[in-house]
Parts: sequence; C-alpha cells; structure tokens
Amino acid sequence: MPVYQVTIQKQEGSEFWVNGYHVNEANMSVAALAGAEIVEAERSLHLNYVNFVSMRISVPGPEQPNIYRIVPLSGVGGRAASGALPLTICARVLMLHGDGRPDAKYLRGVCNPSDIGSTRTWSSAFTTTVNNTYIAGLNGVEGLVRRDAESYQGFQLVPLISNHQLRRGSKRKLTPVIPIS
Repeated sequence: MPVYQVTIQKQEGSEFWVNGYHVNEANMSVAALAGAEIVEAERSLHLNYVNFVSMRISVPGPEQPNIYRIVPLSGVGGRAASGALPLTICARVLMLHGDGRPDAKYLRGVCNPSDIGSTRTWSSAFTTTVNNTYIAGLNGVEGLVRRDAESYQGFQLVPLISNHQLRRGSKRKLTPVIPIS
C-alpha cells in the first residue's frame, strides 16, 4: 500500500502552523478517513481558541508533487482555555519505533497555565489528559506509520516543557501554509 502524508493546518489569531503525519492506506480516500481520525485526536487536546483550518492528503516526495487533496476543516479545539500562553510553548510527543531516533510532534496551543507543574515540567493532570486524548486517539488510527512505512511502537509525552519557535524572521507565516480555497 502507498504511504500518504496528512498535513493538518491550525490557526490562532494571525498565526498558522501545521503538523504532518504519514498513513499507509490503500488509496487517497481511505487516507483521508485516517486523517480525519488524526484531526479528532489533535482536536481533543487543543484549546478552544485554536481553529482547525484544513487538511491536505498528498503523496510525499518529489516524484508526484501535484497529487494531493485539500479538505477544509472547521471547528476549534476541544479543551477549555483558562489563560493564554505563547504558541512557542509546546508539548512534545515522541513517536517511538524500533531502533534510532524517535519522530516527534510539537503540539502548540494545547496548554493552559495550570498545565505547567513545578520545575518546567507538565502537571500530572496534563500528562493524563495527553495520554487519554491525543495518544489514545493516535493509537486508534489504523495505518499511522513513519514516512518509510514502519509502524510506531508507542507514543510518549516528554515531561519537560518545550519552547519551539514558530518561524524565524521573514519565514514567519501570517498567511495559510496550505492554501484555503
């Protein structure tokens, strides 16, 4: 089966960002269904001021650069916001596979001030929330794989808070990453 790339675009205010995943599915329509499951896993963790804008399903690689489908999304994250934190504060989730360095997702727009525990670590309540929403959701997605079609063996929230820039200087995106039709 071919591997498709699923890219989910989100927005908060004038900032746009994406998270990418790969799914090993029979065709693009089935990959879109898997992508919808990933969107729901992300939506369950994001705060309610994060807008879900669009999802792109594409064939990764330069061989077929123009084979893709853009699916408009609507709605916001499922968790109530109790305070604003900068989008540079991220929850980093490792996507574990056999040997070597794990893949990682930097999830921005997912944490309230109360989610931060002592010594720059996540609170136990936030760790439980991540495990019960995002990680449980990803575990339920059939066909979620690495780019090379290797299956993941598990997912793990890194306990330390991550600071991850959106983009530096002129590369900062104030327009959609994935064009909105």
